[in-house]
Amino acid sequence: MAGRGIETDDLTREILWLYLPDLRSNGQMKSIEYVKSRDGKSIFWKQHPDCSGFTVSDKDCPYRTSEMDLMTYTPIQCRDASLNCDQLVAYVRFNTQG
Repeated sequence: MAGRGIETDDLTREILWLYLPDLRSNGQMKSIEYVKSRDGKSIFWKQHPDCSGFTVSDKDCPYRTSEMDLMTYTPIQCRDASLNCDQLVAYVRFNTQG
């Protein structure tokens, strides 16, 4: 049985929630509710309303907390306090099942 990692994953896990700098709001950190397709005529991705946010309940979300991963990312440049972005943390929640 192979371990989980870039080499073995197919990189197609469902994204349930994104919390990033929103370029449509001057880079303000916020939940990204949807992403339009490249042509702008349809929705490419949208957040799962019951599996989004910092805290998720098994009661509302169809996935158990053990079936989701919450990942964080802080740009290495922001670890230098002189850039004044040391509080910037992006979040993404994945469905780890199937």
